[in-house]
This record gives sequence, C-alpha cells and structure tokens, in this order.
Amino acid sequence: MSIVAVIVSYDLGLGRFRLVLDRASGQVDHVIIVDNDSRGKGVLRGLCGGFGNCDFVEVGFNSGVAHALRIGVNYASKSSRIGCCSLMMILCLWAMLWVRCLV
Repeated sequence: MSIVAVIVSYDLGLGRFRLVLDRASGQVDHVIIVDNDSRGKGVLRGLCGGFGNCDFVEVGFNSGVAHALRIGVNYASKSSRIGCCSLMMILCLWAMLWVRCLV
C-alpha cells in the first residue's frame, strides 16, 4: 500500500512550505506538489527535487484547490514511479491549514 500526500501550492510562504514538505515527506511514501501558478514555482520545484519521494506538477494557472487536488490524485493513480497497481490512500493537505497541526 502506498500513502501519497497531495499538497496544493499557491504563493505560500517559503518557510511554511519547507516545513510542510519536510514533515509530509517523512510521513508518507510519496509527495505530489501541485502548483497553482505560484510566483516562486522555480524555488518550490527545487525544494521538491531535494527529496527523493517528491514530484512537482505544474497546473499553469490558478485552477482552484479542488481542481488541483484532482490533478494530484490523477497523477498519483497514473504514475509508474508511485506504483499504479498498489492501493493508494490519498491525503489531501492544504499547506496553509495543515502546518498548524504539525508545529
């Protein structure tokens, strides 16, 4: 069974984002960051690249959280890197709210 965290990003504070990514990557098998056209997406992509279990998906525009979560779930279900045949439990984490539970 794979446990996947889908994190939607849109112009988050970098310090908060680092904290969420660090904590999430240690608690799940794989992290998928779905970016809703953040101004600092290059930095976010770089942070994701520093983790062996993180993929960065760029939407290209602010699609809203529900659409971005759907993109993340679809990506997880189709990704051979994650294991499309394994049972997946998708944890939808909205970084701006979830970080308060981690600190």
